[in-house]
Amino acid sequence: MRLSWLFGGMALLRAAAFGGEHCAALGWPVDNPSLTATFGESRSGRFLDGIDIAGGAQPVKPIEGGEIIFVSEDSADPRGLPSGLGSFVVLGHRDGLRSLYAHLERGSIVRGKTSLATGDALGSVGDSGDTVGDHLGLCVIDGATGEFLNPLTILPRLGTTATPVINAVSIERDKKLTALSSASSVAPGMVGLVVDASEQSPFVDFADPMAPYTITASLDGDPVLSLRYGSLGLRGGTEVLDPPSGRPYDATYLGAGGVRLGTLQLKPGESELDVTASDVDGNQATARFILTVGASP
Repeated sequence: MRLSWLFGGMALLRAAAFGGEHCAALGWPVDNPSLTATFGESRSGRFLDGIDIAGGAQPVKPIEGGEIIFVSEDSADPRGLPSGLGSFVVLGHRDGLRSLYAHLERGSIVRGKTSLATGDALGSVGDSGDTVGDHLGLCVIDGATGEFLNPLTILPRLGTTATPVINAVSIERDKKLTALSSASSVAPGMVGLVVDASEQSPFVDFADPMAPYTITASLDGDPVLSLRYGSLGLRGGTEVLDPPSGRPYDATYLGAGGVRLGTLQLKPGESELDVTASDVDGNQATARFILTVGASP
């Protein structure tokens, strides 16, 4: 699901923000939702701007009542919108939010309405556009800033208990990666920290690794690095994670799943490195590494 071109090129979808705080009483757009993709994960060399939700063939409802501000029906007409979104609907809400519902079933979009209330059906879960099966693509946009927001931070908690998985932690030096074990001997100096962490998913066999909500690192008990998948926006024409001081895709991801968390200064002696991955429900996993840092040559 790639949406930046849509909201960058169509002023209608970013204009007329109502202002105010984000609504605290939003609802999930489908019943019994199950995530197949999370905000900010690596998708075809770019950040994913929203979330993907499995839920089977069922009606799709607004996350909050709002005005219908854009509708596109998927078709074979090459003059149509050049996107992989398939059939989709964009709603504007009273608090300045915009919500987008993609990959709807062809021909299911509601007709003859200019606004929808919570609980109204706007369409049905489908597989239109660039998909590998029935699911709903959901994006939430701050109408005032044009930033894409992580929907999981404003939707009701799913109440999951599965902890994220830390698959590997490596240090990067001179563009070479060295995987850390629970006890590792390393050379002193400035190194990059690369973390491969993901949320657990029953769809792992065919889906991309799902990004957690935060990844943090502490050295000898002091927090030193962190990454949060909270929002996406533009900085100098480039999409960055957590603007305005955020990082672009190429500075964040290293291959499939590996995230460059930042740089560490390793000094001779023994140090304790803790890496933690958390989801929005507060589930977290921590990996601890005892580093024996050798003397400088």
